[in-house]
Amino acid sequence: MPNTKNTDTEDDVIAARGTPGQSDELRQVCPRWILNVLDACSINEDITRTELVNRILGDFAKRELHRSMLVQRIAAGNTTVSDTAVGMQ
Repeated sequence: MPNTKNTDTEDDVIAARGTPGQSDELRQVCPRWILNVLDACSINEDITRTELVNRILGDFAKRELHRSMLVQRIAAGNTTVSDTAVGMQ
């Protein structure tokens, strides 16, 4: 059953904007304690908060792409899984 509960407020929604190309702007409201940790880590590594967040998001995206690739490979080689997935749509 899909989650239909919307708990986001206008200020909590992540906004991505910019022009087509290699980079866009990502803005969101974030708890202060997380920002404090990010700032401390970025100071420790002598990089900007933006560089740290981009590295964290890049690592997350790479892991998710890898996970997706593995699931696709497993599903492609297993007709039972592939058939079940089609029936779930």
